[in-house]
Amino acid sequence: MTKKDKNHLLASWKHETGDPETQEWREELTDEARSFVDSLDDCYISGIAAMCSAVLVRERVRARFSPEEIKELETVYDHCVLRTRSGRQYIARLGKDGQIVLEEVA
Repeated sequence: MTKKDKNHLLASWKHETGDPETQEWREELTDEARSFVDSLDDCYISGIAAMCSAVLVRERVRARFSPEEIKELETVYDHCVLRTRSGRQYIARLGKDGQIVLEEVA
């Protein structure tokens, strides 16, 4: 598949909506093109999941720490780096149970 082919597929993919008419281009894909489009779909799904996780982490950090305690809260993909005014630094992420997990960084 050429770069031009990939760019054309990417343009079609970017213009999809929930409307079936915008998804008709998928019906006639070759196996190679289908594989490429599947990888775009997988990356999109992973990115949305990471964004949602990061939002939940931020909400849970802010629920656990007062604004006065938080010096910096930086989102990094699906987790956050928390720096407190007391000088402590944590990696904040969601545990398997959906609760916040704080790993102190030395």
